[in-house]
Amino acid sequence: MPDNLGSTRIVSLLVSLILVSLPFFAVHFAPITDLPQQASQIRLLLDAIADQDAGMYRVQWFKPGNLSYLVLGLCWLLFDPVTAGRMAMMIISVFWVFSIQFLAWRRSRPPETAMLATLFVFNESLYWGFYSFMIGAPAFLLWFHETTRPHPQELTARDALITFFYGLLLYSCHILWLLCGLVWLLFHSLLSRNSVRSHLSRIMCLSPVILLAVYWYLDFSGTRMAEQSALWVEPSKGTLLLVWLVESAFGGIKGPVEYCLFLAVSIWAVVAIATNRKELRAGMDWELFAAGALFVFGSFLLPDIFMTTVLFNARWIPIGLLLLALSLPAIPVRLRLRQTAAAALLAGLSAVTILSWMDFEKKETSGLVEALAALPKSARVVGLDTIQSSHMIKGQPSLHMFAYAQALKGCTLNFSFADFSSSLVTYRDKTKKPWTEHVEWFPERLTLADLQYFDYAIVNGFEDIHERIGSKPYFEPVTTDGRWRLYKIVHENVPGGGNLDKEPTHDNGKPGDAR
Repeated sequence: MPDNLGSTRIVSLLVSLILVSLPFFAVHFAPITDLPQQASQIRLLLDAIADQDAGMYRVQWFKPGNLSYLVLGLCWLLFDPVTAGRMAMMIISVFWVFSIQFLAWRRSRPPETAMLATLFVFNESLYWGFYSFMIGAPAFLLWFHETTRPHPQELTARDALITFFYGLLLYSCHILWLLCGLVWLLFHSLLSRNSVRSHLSRIMCLSPVILLAVYWYLDFSGTRMAEQSALWVEPSKGTLLLVWLVESAFGGIKGPVEYCLFLAVSIWAVVAIATNRKELRAGMDWELFAAGALFVFGSFLLPDIFMTTVLFNARWIPIGLLLLALSLPAIPVRLRLRQTAAAALLAGLSAVTILSWMDFEKKETSGLVEALAALPKSARVVGLDTIQSSHMIKGQPSLHMFAYAQALKGCTLNFSFADFSSSLVTYRDKTKKPWTEHVEWFPERLTLADLQYFDYAIVNGFEDIHERIGSKPYFEPVTTDGRWRLYKIVHENVPGGGNLDKEPTHDNGKPGDAR
């Protein structure tokens, strides 16, 4: 069907780009959990390249999921490490906007549905900082377009090359997106009328990428991460199920805003279907609908955690709802009214996101700049987040804030993403660290014996916590204001014994949601 809405689509694209980008320019410390650790990977990459033979790190150049580090690396060249991580996530979010608008244009979907779909950019995976997973969604949308556009029965050399390219692109984004692309290809072959031979030819074109993935997995399967079994949380019913759905679709800002947005999109969908019920067969995009339903339905079957991959099921909800939104027919009212209503929803989410992020930075990262500035380069640092939550952001946005010590100052941390076998840069020595594990999740587990391995502690806590820590002879306050403060560890004053305030313990158990 010819598309005569060119100018409207351009406006939709520009408005979406602006509204999605603005929150990233409003703050210095974005409430994105893994952002500091991801930015630190570039620091470790530079260290590993500088000392390839005797260094403590090794680089996994050909593992899946490295494309996001290319974006991070380019941002590192242009900005300081803190800004680089934030700008990289903004660029990935911009990729979402472009791919959504592209798909809406190529499939002649109503322009306002693209803006509705853009609401799901600010999802749980973004707030947790799953860079590799986030960058894979735009790649899948392009793959969806490639697999659903008309093709000749016999696969041409050009199509074979394009298929191989998309397979490599999905692999470079995330191994899960390669698997997702294969599942969609097989599922679409059951829905479409194309010959089975055509789809088998495409799979053959992907075979080099599949073999590369198998080769990687054989090496990965022997790591500690691969030993973790799948975990299903007890299924929720009724209201709790709706809460889980909304939390998965957005999952960033506390309060009623996300529920109101989910309700608004739901009402929009009901009205769009009801007002087009007589022409629903022609008005809906059933391929988009099938793909969206596959993601949403699949998320209810998948485990919550798989091989330490958290939110294994919930992370598919936003892309599923995005595709369902794009599949909707236009509500039979004036285009300008539809476009204005969709823009208002997106503008509302953008405004609330900006205010929430600014409030988070002002109240919950106070003292962090001063603590990082006072930290010497290449020090050994233990990070202790004693608050473990936020008043305005869901999840644990401050969990890895201490990792900016590595990104900015090249410090050694009690926990780094180099501990993960799936990271771009990992430790050469995989032996267990001599200090207590998982104090980034459970700071109360830090023992007096652990202090011998660190020079400084970066602590996030309320005033009573800082008063108690500052009163210890083995913690010398370096900064004294804000939630985040720096303490120098005075080793000669550290007594023998157990925990900082408790009897000796040797509990090194892992957190239930280890990643």
